[in-house]
Amino acid sequence: SGRTLRIDPTTAIDGDIALGDLVDVKGFILPDGAFSAERIRRLEAERKGRKFEFVGVVDQTGEASWQVAGIALVVDPDTEIHGEPAVGDVVEVEGYLLADGRWWAKSIKPAEEDREFEVAGTVESIDPWVVQGVSLETRPWTEIDEGIAVGDRVKVEGRVLEDGTWLAEEIEGLDEKPLRFKFVGLVSSLDPWIIGGTTLAVDERTEVEGPIAVGDVVKVEGWILADGTWLAKEIELREDTQGCLNTRALVRDVSANQIVLLNWQTIELDDDVEVEGKVEVATVVVVQVCAGDDGSITVVSITVIYHMDELPPPRHRERDEHDDDDHDEHHHDEDHD
Repeated sequence: SGRTLRIDPTTAIDGDIALGDLVDVKGFILPDGAFSAERIRRLEAERKGRKFEFVGVVDQTGEASWQVAGIALVVDPDTEIHGEPAVGDVVEVEGYLLADGRWWAKSIKPAEEDREFEVAGTVESIDPWVVQGVSLETRPWTEIDEGIAVGDRVKVEGRVLEDGTWLAEEIEGLDEKPLRFKFVGLVSSLDPWIIGGTTLAVDERTEVEGPIAVGDVVKVEGWILADGTWLAKEIELREDTQGCLNTRALVRDVSANQIVLLNWQTIELDDDVEVEGKVEVATVVVVQVCAGDDGSITVVSITVIYHMDELPPPRHRERDEHDDDDHDEHHHDEDHD
């Protein structure tokens, strides 16, 4: 999508990726403005449709198709079916709407009786409401975006009632909605605004919380418009980043009051450490460490980036004096990175 990414041997690249493929990318903006990719994951071409999820009662099962809450589902060897759901059971279904309009189930698993659903698709009728083949009921309190017409794409959230009725609690228009972005980066220019190497547009709606100068670290949020413009909604000064370093690490073990990293470093958890996300074994995290005026080092925050399937196997090999030298050099390079 026009953005140059930096990769290195630690970048996880999933799937056989080719030009034109749809991918999901996660990573960091480095101090020099480069976008460093932590993971690049290929989204299968046949699964490029809108994602859906809902809870409902199983009406029918089969080798190639199921029916849940009145919706015909395509199942295949890639569908993950947890347990042995039977007709009459309440299940949670997740999947994608295919290009031909069929509903492909990625997973089917037992669910609690909350019967919530979320689906995105094309509006086929408004009176009554039909979205992607699903008949919906609304109530006076249902939140519906203005200007929605037949043929528009929408996202619907609601719940399936006991009698099988799909009750919409919110219908949100998706057409012409820009993509959102949020990142932290270094300000290299104010006119035009350039943050983390990305040129940003600002207008009368942009909230700038400052004062902000070149060289400051800021958090920016906004939208990517249809013409490719990155429009900033909010630019906020991060005053807590002076004398701080962000380090990526892999979690080996976790308990209620501490986290052990892959290098056996232990981080004690207390009220002063801000944790974003669910930290588990094999979780990749970014640890922000700051130096105090007295030279003390403090862990300020731990942010979850993504979860690996498992910890990498330990490496065992005989070492001699030459190996020790190489080992020290390797760790020096890792610390530098």
